[in-house]
Amino acid sequence: PPAGIPNCCIIGQPFHPPPLNFSHRMPVNWNARVEGGLSVDWSAVHDKDAGIFAYGFEAESSVPHAFYMKGVPWIANWMYQRFFDFKPNASIPEDFWTVPESCNLAKACPGWSP
Repeated sequence: PPAGIPNCCIIGQPFHPPPLNFSHRMPVNWNARVEGGLSVDWSAVHDKDAGIFAYGFEAESSVPHAFYMKGVPWIANWMYQRFFDFKPNASIPEDFWTVPESCNLAKACPGWSP
């Protein structure tokens, strides 16, 4: 990893998947047309240390579309992750959200509090 970034860091401790309605609690909401005219419902929150985090769901289907957030300044200014081939009924292994043993002593990622 780049200087200043640990091999393993954690966003949230204990680590856990977000609740299904996590975006409903975000204070900023809007709708925008994106690539190909697709309508996306966006929700965002701004943290004084970590910056903006926004998550979008396709308006007509509620399928996750993308998320973006402020990046670590010395690595990237912005990060954007588009979702493809979403399978809402796919089975997820029980240990999917388990933090690997190699990360047991990990600290919070830069810009994140535990």
